[in-house]
Amino acid sequence: VKHFNVTCDECYTYPLRGIRWKCLHCDSYNLCTVCYMADEHNVSHIFSRILSEDSKGEEMPARFDVKLTGYAFAFGIQENAEVSLRKNNRKRGVVQTIRDDKINVQWSANHEQSQHNILELQCESTVARQFYPDHLPILGKDTLGYLDVDFSENKIKQKIQVNIRYRIEKEQKRSYKPVLYLIFANNQDTDHKKDRCSLIDEVFEYSSR
Repeated sequence: VKHFNVTCDECYTYPLRGIRWKCLHCDSYNLCTVCYMADEHNVSHIFSRILSEDSKGEEMPARFDVKLTGYAFAFGIQENAEVSLRKNNRKRGVVQTIRDDKINVQWSANHEQSQHNILELQCESTVARQFYPDHLPILGKDTLGYLDVDFSENKIKQKIQVNIRYRIEKEQKRSYKPVLYLIFANNQDTDHKKDRCSLIDEVFEYSSR
């Protein structure tokens, strides 16, 4: 999705692509998704999430209240990630920029740069990037199961059906009961995948006896 006549006021990308995040506190201030998720601009300001040029927008909660919104981490082929070619995994480099679905990579051996699509690359060492999952639309729900795809080669647009299974979590009510967490011995590293924190519900049953 392109938002014509709209520029990201942080990274100055024009036209703004994907979801448009419009600040409701400031006059004519917009962010792209990358800048919004990176906590650019005032995190206490309320933004409207605009999916397309004819969308009315949906108001989002402020980002500063992490307990309310919550954030997660994305891993994969992003800027500054180390990648290799799938056809030649000995050739390794670092992702410089990602624009228009083209990934610009600078190769370590000769310092040359070249563009690739994501299927040609394999992630070797990734960089974590935070995002707010509750602020993103659920694909298939907001689009009624269909997406408009622009096939630029044939200059035609077609609707493709999107079937995505996702878990609908029950509404969690605030509880003032004491909660016990057991934190198992974590290695001294920054790998988020190895961090585990388990809630033991049986403690409540035991304590009530």
